[in-house]
Amino acid sequence: AAPGRIHVHQQRLKTMPAELESATTVAGNTVTAASATAMSGGKLETLCVAIVDPISTGACLAKHLSSQGYRLCRVFSDTIPDSVKALVAAGLEVDWEVTIQHEGRVASTLAALRGVGVTHLLVGSEPGVSLHAELSAAFAGGAALSLPREALELRRNKYLQSEAIRSAGCDAVHQRLAHTHDDVEAFIHTIEASAAKRFKAVVKPVEGAGSDGVTICNSAAEVRLAFGKLEGTKNILGLDNYAVLCQEYLEGDEWVVDTVSRAGEHKVVALWKYD
Repeated sequence: AAPGRIHVHQQRLKTMPAELESATTVAGNTVTAASATAMSGGKLETLCVAIVDPISTGACLAKHLSSQGYRLCRVFSDTIPDSVKALVAAGLEVDWEVTIQHEGRVASTLAALRGVGVTHLLVGSEPGVSLHAELSAAFAGGAALSLPREALELRRNKYLQSEAIRSAGCDAVHQRLAHTHDDVEAFIHTIEASAAKRFKAVVKPVEGAGSDGVTICNSAAEVRLAFGKLEGTKNILGLDNYAVLCQEYLEGDEWVVDTVSRAGEHKVVALWKYD
């Protein structure tokens, strides 16, 4: 397919008035108006929600919305490998109205979403976070890149997230983003110089998910070994480990804070403490 072209796969048709049965062209591809608008009497029957990369736990979100009667559109980002697209547990399958494959151009994907009547946009899993951020900005009426590039990268890059915390004046983990063995040695030197009792560090993919590739290291040799195991590999999502994140080990309880943000308003919806 040509760069930026959107593939729209029709998966379910609705009965339409005759005047709406004409074909609609979306981003260079022809989609019937029946699958593109799902309208009756000129009004949307239900809200249409698009989910970007609805795999893994994102499939739970899709299943819940489907059970509530929402129409669903599936968007696959251009970074998600084909092998990962099928990571949907048995019993969580839903009927997608359409599937849109993003291939690099936000404007084209946005046109496809609007063409099929999407009213809301959610992200389903880690690979889709960056695309969701770009589409959300565009969907709200701004330019495709109205969010600064660094703001988009913050959503996936663990190194930048910690640096943002530091820039805000909060305590943040000591870390180094390692591209080379020299970077690793510089990090080791800092840990050795600052360690009051014993050497302990964490090495992990900079854009990984869960505990994939995470190693707790109790010596400089273990840090070097962990870096070597990650360098030039792919993470659990099938994405390249283009850099390795080396951080000091933080003692104490680990918490997860789940939040939801909309229009500048932020709400904490759950707090989790690891055993």
